[in-house]
Amino acid sequence: MTQNELKEQVNREMNAMKPGYRRCHSCGSVAYHLDNVYPFVNCRECGSQDTRLLKDQGEYKYGNAAGLEAKLLPGEPWFALRAKDAMAVEAVLHYADVCEKAGLKDHAEGVRRSIQQMEEWRKANPQHVKMPD
Repeated sequence: MTQNELKEQVNREMNAMKPGYRRCHSCGSVAYHLDNVYPFVNCRECGSQDTRLLKDQGEYKYGNAAGLEAKLLPGEPWFALRAKDAMAVEAVLHYADVCEKAGLKDHAEGVRRSIQQMEEWRKANPQHVKMPD
C-alpha cells in the first residue's frame, strides 16, 4: 500500500467514526470525541458516561458556565453577557466584527449564531430583557 493510499484509508475511517463535540450531561463540559465509541463516551472532566453529541457543532464551546469554569486557569478572570441584558447583543455584535476583521471568520460565524439565539430568546421573553443594574 502506498503512502497516499494509506492516508486515504485513514481519512475514510476517521470520517466513518463521526467525530464531534459532546457535552457532559453531569458537569456541562464540552469536548471533542469520536461519536461511535461503544458503549459510551466518558467525560474527560468528571468521568461521567452521560455525554451527548451537540446538534450544532460550532454552537457551544464550553456548554455552560460550569463547563467554562472547568477550563479556566487558576485565578483567570472572565466576563459573561446574558441575553436578558439589553446592551448584550450590540456588544457581542461588535466582538463578532472584531473577530472577522482579525481573519477569524469561523469564530465570528459562531458568535453571530449566538447573537441569533439571544435575539430569539429575547423575542420569546421580552418581559425579562432589561438595562443592566
